[in-house]
Amino acid sequence: VVTLVVVLLLKFSAVLALIEAHTGIGLLLAPVIGRAAMPALFLNTPYARAGGLGQALADHLPRKAGVQVLAAVAVVCVLIGGGAAAWVLVIATGGFFWLRRVMMQRLGGSTGDTAGAMLELLETLVLVTLALMWD
Repeated sequence: VVTLVVVLLLKFSAVLALIEAHTGIGLLLAPVIGRAAMPALFLNTPYARAGGLGQALADHLPRKAGVQVLAAVAVVCVLIGGGAAAWVLVIATGGFFWLRRVMMQRLGGSTGDTAGAMLELLETLVLVTLALMWD
């Protein structure tokens, strides 16, 4: 419960800082990057539990199309957000691989719940990073 409250407070504070800085790009980049992490996770991480709800998605996600979508998302983010978006993508990628490593060590893979947690944590990371960059 404490973690949920901390994440929500961080998101609220970062969104408020971005609004005060008249920088709406972060409000677009955060959910896009957070949601792009989901197919990235399913593309390169084994599913931890047999029969989980997300296993069908992980098993049938087309690899080539998934990589193309991730590349397109990265290019569009940089085109829209410029250099700040490039830095945010680098930081979010680092966060992604760190969270993936934790999942692999603790669970031996990912689950739908860990994918959702990754989405929320990466959104928070992007928002806080942008708020600090434009402060």
